[in-house]
Amino acid sequence: MNGITIGEYLSKRLSSLKIKDFFAVPGDYNLVLLDEIIKNKSLNMINCCNELNASYAADGYARVNGLSAMVVTFGVGGLSAINGIAGAYAENLPVIIISGAPNTNSLQRREIVHHTTGLHDHSYIRRMFSEVCCHTECIISPEQAPIQIDRAINEAVSCSKPVYIDICCNIANAIVPDINVRNFINHHMSDELALKDAIKAIHEKVNKAVKPVIVVGSGCRNKEVSDAVAKLSSESGIAFATMPDAKGFLSEEHPNYMGHYWGPVSSTNVCEIVESSDCYLFIGANINDYTTSGYRNNISVDKLIQIDRMSLQLDHKCFTRVYINDVITGLHSKIKKNDAALVQFKKLNLEQELGISKTSVKASTNKISRQYLYNMIESKLTKDHLVLAETGDSWFNGLDLKLPNK
Repeated sequence: MNGITIGEYLSKRLSSLKIKDFFAVPGDYNLVLLDEIIKNKSLNMINCCNELNASYAADGYARVNGLSAMVVTFGVGGLSAINGIAGAYAENLPVIIISGAPNTNSLQRREIVHHTTGLHDHSYIRRMFSEVCCHTECIISPEQAPIQIDRAINEAVSCSKPVYIDICCNIANAIVPDINVRNFINHHMSDELALKDAIKAIHEKVNKAVKPVIVVGSGCRNKEVSDAVAKLSSESGIAFATMPDAKGFLSEEHPNYMGHYWGPVSSTNVCEIVESSDCYLFIGANINDYTTSGYRNNISVDKLIQIDRMSLQLDHKCFTRVYINDVITGLHSKIKKNDAALVQFKKLNLEQELGISKTSVKASTNKISRQYLYNMIESKLTKDHLVLAETGDSWFNGLDLKLPNK
């Protein structure tokens, strides 16, 4: 039979989605699978110290690349990775976790095998991953393998969540048909009627407002969405701020960018502008204790338009099956020009700072201050730098860094 192996099929699919590297911890159940995957010279295997390490590496790769993959062994490998995968689920990151699995004979005979909890039923791993993945697959048949692999990848891309695939070790090199050319959709289709009503409700509310603002959340990580939001702000003149988990998603050199909105610890004057607005569009906002400075933001539901990834809410109404990119692009050219928030923001800054954007700290001082340190870091940043800030002081101070345009 002409064709390629299951492992080769998987690797070619990953390459077709612009994945150039994948993370792995080799182990007995995945060795044959890895041998097949690394035949693809366009795909580089990065060996990791352990599965938790691999899962966090895959998390970071998905943030930058839009999609990532990792390979672990069955049972102990998957369980070691699950914490990182749970984090990717919380952050809406599409990570494909692939696990080698016991051979099909062991599964059929319900044999107790190593690297498990000593149960005859091996499906408990998938049940555990089902809580932190949008989809799981168990591949036990070469005939169904291409369908299952494509289905899992499509779910990861369309839902922007992790998926879990386990592949029995004795069929990883079984022959299947070569891949066909296809696209994996990156969002579901909106309901046309709901979308039309939602867009109408939004632009009517925004166009009645005196001083509308836009607040950008982590749901705008996708470049199509962030570009659509930037265009909406440019066309309408409406000023925007980013939430702390969305820093850098839109250019900080955009003329309508104010800074980060983080309740009482926002950038200078941003909190006053946002919370005094009579209409705020929160786009892709992940509302939690971290992003709201301990729920200390002062936002009125009556003034709020909350556009989430697959729904939106305003005026105590909920619109479902309306997808964020469709909503934002649907608003283009429908929002009246209104730069009132931006004008007020610039006025406050001018009055307060008198043209000085940074606290002046002389290099000759005897003490190294936090302000001086971060001013120096900012002065060294270029468009090619990637800034990684750990939770805590680094993150809090990193939010004040002005990032150069990409």
